[in-house]
Amino acid sequence: MGLFFKEKKTDVSATGSAVTLPGSPWSDTSTLQPVPAALLTDLYGPEFEVPITWDRALTIDAVAKGRNILVGAFAPLPLKALKGGTPVANQPTFLYRSDTNVSPYFRMMNTLDSLIAYGQALWAVDRSPADGSILDASWVPDSRWRVEKGAILVDDKPVQSEDVLYFQGPMRGLINQAQSTLRSAINIERQADLKANSPAAFTILHQTDQAQISQQELDTYLAAFDAARMRGKTGYLPHNITLETHGDADPVIFAAAQNQARLKIGAHLHIPSVLMDSTLSEASLTYTTAETNLNRLFAETFPFWLSPIEARLSMDDVVPRGQVVKFDRGDLLTPNASATGPILED
Repeated sequence: MGLFFKEKKTDVSATGSAVTLPGSPWSDTSTLQPVPAALLTDLYGPEFEVPITWDRALTIDAVAKGRNILVGAFAPLPLKALKGGTPVANQPTFLYRSDTNVSPYFRMMNTLDSLIAYGQALWAVDRSPADGSILDASWVPDSRWRVEKGAILVDDKPVQSEDVLYFQGPMRGLINQAQSTLRSAINIERQADLKANSPAAFTILHQTDQAQISQQELDTYLAAFDAARMRGKTGYLPHNITLETHGDADPVIFAAAQNQARLKIGAHLHIPSVLMDSTLSEASLTYTTAETNLNRLFAETFPFWLSPIEARLSMDDVVPRGQVVKFDRGDLLTPNASATGPILED
């Protein structure tokens, strides 16, 4: 999707001011500092990944689960301009339509992805030459912009404040604040896959006689045995070879580790644990119902993610003073509380 920027508008001139973000607590940390790959390979092996990218993070099932909960609930919600709690008669058209081939739904979906991943997002806006009101808005891909010394650069050029809307999320983003949690989840999944392919952690083929065998013959034999074992085939052992296995996989340990990873990622995303398909330890368990957890989602998760977006769209450079922009949550009705009185017979 193209931006609304034109070449002359990307340069700071005497008639406009560049965007600066002095109040952003993490505006300069949207990208982690690179670490030499060779050093990390020497320390941790060729499969060590740094930093974990958003695309890689989405391959973690718990991250995908949390992201899908948030995007599925919030991206379809319409935006409305209100004054005194009542929708204004003439709604800003950019809230519900677009002049591009990208719908408001996908604009919000991409915005949420940016906030979840990096803790910030950017829209490019097209304004009316007559009164400066916003006519259209589009999400700017994360790879095309950055914050440098408090200033926003798009395609490596500073932009004027009236050309963009900067959204600051409620957290620094999973990529910035949850690298250790993401890496742990990846390692757990990797180890689980290894155990699924090879239930025994360590296998020894023990020779019971003094027959001589060359290193080449040994390597060939071990490789053939490993290949057959990994594919679930039947192997053959000569009379002078016995098989020993050590460290059999414990499925309970991996289930607990995977559950812990879901709990941690859900905590970062402010999503109740049960909705992440995870469970608390017995010492932390309290009686809850599906209705209770849905109410927690409405009371805790929704405001956490929606309020920053509403706050930015309610500023005077978006709508006239006195108006605010809110998500229409009419389709997100909180379930009624369960009856707590005694059960009475008819």
